[in-house]
Amino acid sequence: MLFVAILCLFTTSVFAQFTRNDAIDLVLNTILVNDVDDIDVYASDNSVAVNVKLIDSDSIINPYATSWVFFVDDNPFASWYHASRIICVSTSTGAYTISNVDIYPKELQDDYEEISLADRPNPIEIEGTDYVFDPELAEATNNYALIIAA
Repeated sequence: MLFVAILCLFTTSVFAQFTRNDAIDLVLNTILVNDVDDIDVYASDNSVAVNVKLIDSDSIINPYATSWVFFVDDNPFASWYHASRIICVSTSTGAYTISNVDIYPKELQDDYEEISLADRPNPIEIEGTDYVFDPELAEATNNYALIIAA
């Protein structure tokens, strides 16, 4: 009986998967550990078995049968076409590849979660510029548009 229990334990550890939490820990605490305060990092919600399609119709080859995909925005305060990275982490071994890109994945808003964001600056308050809502002015505003076509 003891032999069967040990065999079952060994078998489950041999076929253990590299979980999403394992991949997040690897990316944040090993791969990006020196940059994490200055970048934005997004993790795929689910493992990915296809290439990563970018917003500009290009794609990054997913080198593994399935992987956890991470998008790293190296300059989160810039407009697009700047240094960014796609990290693919194998769901079976934890091996990873890093691809340099200039644009974000097509499904970033729907299929990825923010897992680490760069520190955002505090807004500067300027005296005398507080907005005060005036309901009378809002009701009196006419909403018209003029279109001139030549």
